[in-house]
Amino acid sequence: LASALYLLLLRMQTRKYSEVLRIVDSCITDGHVTVEERTVFEQLRYIADDPVPDAHACRLKLSIMFANTPLECSWEIEAELTAYIQKAHLISADNRLSVSELRALLNLCDPLPPELLNMATYLNAMEKGSSQVAMQLPVAEISKRQFDLVYDRSYKNPSMRESITSKFMTISYNRPTKKLCYGKEGGSMKSGADVVEVLHKWIVKGLRLKGGPSNLGFLFFYEVMNGALPVRILPSDDPCILVHFLLRTMPKSDTCTESVLMSVLRVLTNNPRLLDHPQLPQWEDNRRFKISVIFAKQGSFENFMKSVIQFLAENDRHVQWPRHPVGRVDTGGRLQFVQGPVYGEEHVQRGWFTTNIPNYDCCARTLTPGRLGTVDEIVAFATVPMIPLCLENWVEVVKVSTQHEMDSVAVHDRLQFDVTSHKYSSSYVGRSILRRLETDIGKFSQLEKEANEARMSMFSRQTIKQISLHPESSAIGGVKNDLEQLRRSVEDLRRRDRERYHEASKEAIALAKSLGQATSDADARAQCIFALARSGASEVFMKFDYLVTSLLSSTATRDIQKLNPFLTSERITELFDLTLCAVLHIARVA
Repeated sequence: LASALYLLLLRMQTRKYSEVLRIVDSCITDGHVTVEERTVFEQLRYIADDPVPDAHACRLKLSIMFANTPLECSWEIEAELTAYIQKAHLISADNRLSVSELRALLNLCDPLPPELLNMATYLNAMEKGSSQVAMQLPVAEISKRQFDLVYDRSYKNPSMRESITSKFMTISYNRPTKKLCYGKEGGSMKSGADVVEVLHKWIVKGLRLKGGPSNLGFLFFYEVMNGALPVRILPSDDPCILVHFLLRTMPKSDTCTESVLMSVLRVLTNNPRLLDHPQLPQWEDNRRFKISVIFAKQGSFENFMKSVIQFLAENDRHVQWPRHPVGRVDTGGRLQFVQGPVYGEEHVQRGWFTTNIPNYDCCARTLTPGRLGTVDEIVAFATVPMIPLCLENWVEVVKVSTQHEMDSVAVHDRLQFDVTSHKYSSSYVGRSILRRLETDIGKFSQLEKEANEARMSMFSRQTIKQISLHPESSAIGGVKNDLEQLRRSVEDLRRRDRERYHEASKEAIALAKSLGQATSDADARAQCIFALARSGASEVFMKFDYLVTSLLSSTATRDIQKLNPFLTSERITELFDLTLCAVLHIARVA
């Protein structure tokens, strides 16, 4: 386990995710965990923040493997599963989780958040073949501390309008001396990057409604929007949109608290047509001593605010507020399944197809002449694979009972000792054990009498006795010649089996990837889309180990057609023959 975990850790660190998933099955234990194994396992916490989509799939696979074991993963399954769902369209086809694996992960989450609850509902509906499914739509929590959910109409409130000048309120404003733009307006900036750098410094220093550390507040935003202060990243930029974003950098105590100043800015950002109105008031600093601090009760600012509020009151019928559907979503609706590209008659999103074997219920496969060789070769594989060596020349079969007689070994059909006098032999358990022993010994005796044993004909008892008594006799030379001839025959057969294995495996992989001959333009287009998706890892490349494992599945033909919908049933039969051919030949090599 320790070596497998260490290799898995190295593969995760080098982001070889497909290899990680091939190692995962070897990293499981239900027994005592050693210090070394736990130490290596704990290093996985350093790859828990890898944001690559395939990394989420690997961590979830590990969560399944180590569930109910002494080792506990350091990441949260709910968070990983949510990220997997959000990035599902970016996960490589080879690394996708099967439906059964997703179900196992959902069972490990308690309670289920809305997103995962929808996933469980979706899986149920998909397995039932439903075309529609009821979803629980998450509704955002309504809070007045959210910028877009504040409808500030303080500019219409008389008491709040009077509070601007009746209280000893101050704001600070230092108008930038440089034109923060470039191009036609003759700004002082050489490029948009220079403007971004200046804006970044202001944001880091802190923008506040009443000025703050940067001395850029209400009046700054107002002049940028009406064009009195050119601030643009690109010459074609709309300054109102820039202010729309800059306002969100201020603290919520400024933006989400009702005030006349913020109310004015909200109205102008949501109604940019008012900024082009010829009667829109302009800020003019008529003070004799121009310092950054501006008192609200001073004439210039007081008159300016009164004119702005009067302007908005006169154009109130043109003021519009954004509509947000948050909190008013009908959760009782039904959502249609969104279908992916369909190449055959399968009406399920292709993103659900994986190389996981659904079952191992296939107990037999038919061997057909052709790809597998001649009828004699098939018979050899089905009975005695070493028949091509002409075993009758090297091996003789004798009855085991005859061998026992020659060795003076007696095979009894009854127990050769009596334990009936023991005090426990008369108990229920004791009698049961004695009956079982009598039955087993009788069956063993019968099997031994009927069994045959194969042995090398060149090593007969007479030959062995002759060689042992006369080491220099010609008998040993004959045995050496026979062994040398047998060695050459075995090596020749092994060479031919290896060659046939490599040929058959390569042909099987090529056939699994093939798309066949297009019969129409629509088929050709579908094949191009499929090939492009497979090149981009959105479709599965069937590897040879998958083809071998699929031989054990009772639904292998249908599963392979899902992964490559352009393979006909005849070509899949040929694919199975090639795979069986490779398996049988390499098994004989072993």
